[in-house]
Amino acid sequence: MSRRFHGLLCLTLLIALGPGCDQAPLGDAGAPGVDAGSGDAGEGECTEFDRRYCPREYPMVPIPADQICEAFVDAFCRANGICCSDEDRVYRDFDTCVTDQMERCEDMDIGFEFPELVSSGVILYNQGAAGAQFASLATMGDMCVPIRYGDEILEIYRGQTARGEACARSVECADDGVCFDSGATLTCIGAPMRLDACTNNDDCAPAGLRCSEASECDFRLEIDEPCNENRDCETLYCRSGFCFEATPDFTYCVDIDDPGPAFE
Repeated sequence: MSRRFHGLLCLTLLIALGPGCDQAPLGDAGAPGVDAGSGDAGEGECTEFDRRYCPREYPMVPIPADQICEAFVDAFCRANGICCSDEDRVYRDFDTCVTDQMERCEDMDIGFEFPELVSSGVILYNQGAAGAQFASLATMGDMCVPIRYGDEILEIYRGQTARGEACARSVECADDGVCFDSGATLTCIGAPMRLDACTNNDDCAPAGLRCSEASECDFRLEIDEPCNENRDCETLYCRSGFCFEATPDFTYCVDIDDPGPAFE
């Protein structure tokens, strides 16, 4: 599923469903991450006693840079309980999911929250854009629509590090550039283009490309073509060595015993 298709789908859902007017602000009773009741609800069930797994309506409330993980983890954990059909990849309860996913999301090396980089001006962050993205992804999660949360969250940020300057991660680089490992230093280079040199799929991802066997950015593979990892495929879903159509399980099931980035 291409990034452009993701955006169109998000816009369609927001137009169809509306932003909602009765959702409390983040941190208030009834808001994401807050238990609205008590009881012995089953895993992933929406009940009158425990509404954490219930579909909601989402206003586009601005989200501060240090609350990105709090917001998106809540939405993802609800979808993990609702949408994943593999019981071995569903957390035993909502709170366990939130604790584990927050730890992953706030990890400085593989996470998706960068308040220090925002405050120092290394990257720009728009609270309103974050709120709109949250409303889109949370709605899609309630509907079990396949989506890559991490990719969409990174779209909120705008790097300010110019080409040729040192970097630690691609989110820091301006104009959709890439933090490229030349073997000696990490440096921002320009936005990737087809047939540009690469060392891994991250070098080509901003352009929706993959790093081919020839170490060049190239088109992603279609369904049924052989692959090595998810980013090799146009659907971003590689299973058993072949590209498959993305499914809710692909998006919302989690490798609990083999922790990686948040939302995976």
